[in-house]
Amino acid sequence: MDKISIIVCSYKPDFDKFKRTLLSIFRQKEVDVEVVLADDGSIGYDFTDVKKWIKERIPSNFEVKYSLLEKNVGTIKNVLAALDLVTSKYVKLISPGDYLNTEYSLKKYYEGLDKGGYSAIFAKAIYFAAEESKCQTINSRAPLLIKPYIKKWNNKRVLTSLCLFQDYLLGASLAYVTDVFKKHLVELSNSGVKYGEDFSSLLFAINNEKIGYIDESLIWYETGLGISNSGESPLVATDKKTLYSSLLQKYKNIKVINKSINYHEYRLSHSKIKSYIYLFFLSPSLFIKYIDWLFKLKSIPKKIKVSYRQEDYKEVFESEI
Repeated sequence: MDKISIIVCSYKPDFDKFKRTLLSIFRQKEVDVEVVLADDGSIGYDFTDVKKWIKERIPSNFEVKYSLLEKNVGTIKNVLAALDLVTSKYVKLISPGDYLNTEYSLKKYYEGLDKGGYSAIFAKAIYFAAEESKCQTINSRAPLLIKPYIKKWNNKRVLTSLCLFQDYLLGASLAYVTDVFKKHLVELSNSGVKYGEDFSSLLFAINNEKIGYIDESLIWYETGLGISNSGESPLVATDKKTLYSSLLQKYKNIKVINKSINYHEYRLSHSKIKSYIYLFFLSPSLFIKYIDWLFKLKSIPKKIKVSYRQEDYKEVFESEI
């Protein structure tokens, strides 16, 4: 049977959400699953109860491994430690509070990577906010424009979307070829980036490694919590600055990277109008692409359709833990 690994990344987790996330993993069908629980040094947290709970619930075709760090090192090094335990060709990350939507989510990630020849792939996500015992879906998505990923692969088009438009992919919706993902995380870590593992999508594009798209909602993504899903936190902002500095040093000959980063650094201390004028003189071609992108954003429906089966909702949110 096909095999895929999933790393559950945690730091001071809510154990009820942790278990519910694991339940959404344990209900996966038509695929063997290697689960790695990767905790980033949560001081004072005892995983004994979780380990006991897992033994009582884990399906026979699943394997669970533990990477419980003694000290906090940041998301990327936490994931790298977990990747040392991964034996599957493909890997996905998930955090407590996010849930796989259907029983076949991991199967579809596997097939998407395997049949499409992609190095990474992302799917639709259902954004939600938890409210007591219910959840409220949120009108959001990332990236805003999907077209760069469903047209014939063009890494320059994707780089423009990521660097110039800063239309980033949602890390929670991604799955990867393990070895390629690990290589890029090592580069990010060596550059000083600590938390933004989803910035690896830039390195995939830079190296012309194809990123695919699955037009199905495969994951529930909880907004308003964590490092990166409640607006740009100081940690993410610092990571981005570190990343940009590294990209300018290593890939300064790539026009879209060089000029996009210069433009966004200029924006930090100048008005929108002055920034547009700066971009025009910096690169007329990128200016035209940026204005075209702004107009395309207006064509996106204000109400993003969210679809899921009630059976899946009940399994994910109402099953006893």
